[in-house]
Parts: sequence; C-alpha cells; structure tokens
Amino acid sequence: MPTESPTQPGGVGTVTDHAGSPHRGTGHASGSSVGPPVPQPRIAICPYCGEEVGGAAQCAECKGMLDPLSRQASQNAMGPWSLRDASCPFRPAFSFETLRVMIARGRVNTTSILRGPSTRQFWLRAGQVPGVANLLGVCHVCQASATPSETACASCGATFEIETDRQFLGLSPTRLLPGHATPEQVAASSLAAPKTEAPRPPTPTVLSTVHARISPPPPFVPATTVALGTVPANSSTQTLNPATTPARSNQVSRAWKRAAVALTLLCISLIGTLVVAIVMLPGVLKAVRAVINTNE
Repeated sequence: MPTESPTQPGGVGTVTDHAGSPHRGTGHASGSSVGPPVPQPRIAICPYCGEEVGGAAQCAECKGMLDPLSRQASQNAMGPWSLRDASCPFRPAFSFETLRVMIARGRVNTTSILRGPSTRQFWLRAGQVPGVANLLGVCHVCQASATPSETACASCGATFEIETDRQFLGLSPTRLLPGHATPEQVAASSLAAPKTEAPRPPTPTVLSTVHARISPPPPFVPATTVALGTVPANSSTQTLNPATTPARSNQVSRAWKRAAVALTLLCISLIGTLVVAIVMLPGVLKAVRAVINTNE
C-alpha cells in the first residue's frame, strides 16, 4: 500500500509505493483510502529568538529547527537560568540540568555571567553563583577549591545546595519603597518576615516511603495484663518490657518526695506564724488596755 510523506508548506504530499517510486499528486493514491493532506500552519516568528522566519524549517538567526519535536525538546530544556551572550541575546532561559551539561561541555566558566534562582535573577559571575561555582571547582564565597560532589565548602562552610526545580524563579519578596507608602509602613515592610512558600504535595515515592515508616498503633492491653507483665496466649501482642517499670516507680517516688518537702515547708511556715502571734499577743493586749484607760 502506498504511504504518504509529510506535506510540505504550500504544496501537495508525495506518495511512495513499496518499490520506492515517488508519485506527485493530491494525496490520493489509486486503490488506497488515504485522505487529503492536512495543511500545516506556517511559523512566521522563531519561537526561540523571535526572528522572522517566513515559514522556513530552520531559523537563519539562531539555527533552531522549527518542527514540533524540536520545539518540544527546547521546551524540555527551558528553565529559570540565563547566560549572558551578546551574540545570541534572545536565547531562551534553561534549566539547571541544561546548565550542568553546558558546564561539562566547557561553554560556561567562572568568568561567564549568569542569573538564576540562587542570584535572585540578578546577573553575577558564575564563580560567585551559589550552587554553580562548585561545579566549576571553586566556592562561591571564599573561592577555595571545591568539587561538584560536595554539598558544602570545607573551608568556610558555605552550602552548595540550591533549588533546582525548573519552575522556581527564586525572586525576593515584594517590599514597599520610599514614596510608595509612609515611612512607618516602609520600615514595617522591610522588617517583616518573608512569606513562606506553600508546601508542595508529596510525590508518590515520598508517600510510599512515609507510609512504610509509619508503624500501626500499639494494641490495647488490659490492666490485668499490664500488672502481671504478660500477655494472654490468644493475643497477638508482645510481652511488655519490664525494664520500664523501675523507671516509672522512680519518677513516682521523686514526685511524692517533692510533695512531702513542700508540705513540710508549709507546716513550718504556719507554725512560725503562730509562734510570732503568740509572742506578740501580750504586748498587743497591754497596748489596748492603755488606750482604753486613756480614753476613760
């Protein structure tokens, strides 16, 4: 049965039989049920650099292929990282994994200018970018030697771990600026704690790990069983650990001792108050009699 090759823009399909002989036509081969070719939309603007392409299959400016698979491959490699390149200033941003590949190929060095989530989207030398400088062999803080496998600098302790999610831009929180509000509001906005990002839903792998670590609740054990330290023969529970009984007894004993000491101190205080009152009572009575005699 003849097969039809993709339709060229503005033309008709090419039908090829099993012998490999091409036939030009409208897409209908004799004896076949192949329908008419579906017109393909023309791409007037390069989706990578924005250059006019006029329906061509490849951009003359950035050399990017414009077929659907090439566009999807470029979309897969996109992310929040950018490399400053004056020869191709309109290239799309790329993911951290793509940046790793570029470093491995030697397209990025310590003097390259990058921006991404760990720079708050501000341009910075690659040798000073957190999470990237160690891939280039240096610490982004103290410039000491580092390796891509390290998670922190052995010299200054700076961490090399950063967010690698391709959807994460790493922008700073929005703050009020002078002239946009009162000085008090601007100061409060500057001192306010940054808003925490909403937690992301756990992946199925994380959920399975968490479920595996969660043990079922301990079964109910009757009070008589606890007192005896054994479990009935028809029960599936394990024997209680008697090592915990002395510890609990010691805790109860210390609590009773503290209560006894507190009660003793209270009694001593009451007795002392009563003794003082008894000692002072004759003097108080004598003073009362003197006041009564004076009034008479």
